[in-house]
Amino acid sequence: MIPVRWNQSRPTIWRIDEINKADPNSPWKGDVWSFTTPDAIVLSVVDDFESYTDKKGGLIFVTWVGGQDNDTGSWVGNSEPPFAEQVIVHDGNQSMPMEYYNDAEPWYSEAERTWETSQDWTIDGTDTLTLYFRGETGNGRDPLYVAIEDSAGGIAVVPHPDPNAALATQWQKWQIPLADLRTAGVDPAVVKTMVIGVGDRNNSKPGGTGKIYVDDIRLTKRMP
Repeated sequence: MIPVRWNQSRPTIWRIDEINKADPNSPWKGDVWSFTTPDAIVLSVVDDFESYTDKKGGLIFVTWVGGQDNDTGSWVGNSEPPFAEQVIVHDGNQSMPMEYYNDAEPWYSEAERTWETSQDWTIDGTDTLTLYFRGETGNGRDPLYVAIEDSAGGIAVVPHPDPNAALATQWQKWQIPLADLRTAGVDPAVVKTMVIGVGDRNNSKPGGTGKIYVDDIRLTKRMP
């Protein structure tokens, strides 16, 4: 039997044909198979938003602080139970909804999570922070960013390369190399706070309004 391959890259498509030189009907073509190899492996989960409930102690907007408490234009969680989003999800049963209102001061919106104990994002060779997000039709054209603060107070603000990212109506994968955090002066081995924002916190100006969803924040290692 001889394997037949059409593509050595991702995804791989292959077929096995059977050959018998003594039979004029040879070869007999086999079924076509395919598989896709991942571009990264997940080493740990920062937050998959599955653990939040509508009861005291499990509310999503207590862990992920929004404009209710951080004085920005965001609103984390649905206005009525279930507070975590259970329809628009990337994987599992829940995601984090965040409304943004950048039409009033301070002109930017953030959801932030702070850990009591600093988090080591470098274990097991992790090299990338990966998260998934999407927006809604009609969202304001405000830039999306992630900010990471370490235990020493160093902050790295990483804007999404697409200035219209918040307008996406399908789930988008965003990979942020940990090397970029180090270059900005942040130590990913002692992470204290993670921020997901819409707008421009360093040069704030009047913007739009809308809603985004975030899911499956992971620490990954890219495959060669």
